[in-house]
Amino acid sequence: MDLRSAYSIACMHGHTDLVRYFLENNKVHVNVFESPLRTAIEHGHCGVARVLLEYGADINDPYLLPIALQGDKNTKFLLVEFLLANGYIVAESHLRVFINALLFPSHKLLSVDENMALVLVGHTVKQRNGLKRAEVPYQMVDRLRAIKEGICQVPTEPMPFRQLAHEIFDWLHSLPN
Repeated sequence: MDLRSAYSIACMHGHTDLVRYFLENNKVHVNVFESPLRTAIEHGHCGVARVLLEYGADINDPYLLPIALQGDKNTKFLLVEFLLANGYIVAESHLRVFINALLFPSHKLLSVDENMALVLVGHTVKQRNGLKRAEVPYQMVDRLRAIKEGICQVPTEPMPFRQLAHEIFDWLHSLPN
């Protein structure tokens, strides 16, 4: 087996120490095959993903979020939380999909519920500068209020969606008109 294959397999199976060894000793480049970070995210290995990020893997690969959203419920939320915590910015095209999922139920293109989509959109919008309250769709503010007040259900674990919704709602109300 060549080093490239061993590296790929280590990323796929979550062998964090082996991935670190290959990278520390310059046995392979962090992006030697298509995308080891995609592989780690696809298989739910945040430890491997963290090591890959340390060595320069691209967190803004636009395919990472769709790949993360394909996992089971618990893995999906952990991976989305990992991506957002490590500086992932949701691509404009994915933001449009999330917003369409919120406003037009027939446009649900990703396997994500509407309330999770709203919190992801809000979290991403919050990272942008120069936004005015009038630029935020009123449907988004109403849904955030419903999540915050417990009217709309969101998962509580492992990602604190209700708490995030509360923070985003408060932030939106602090924006200038």
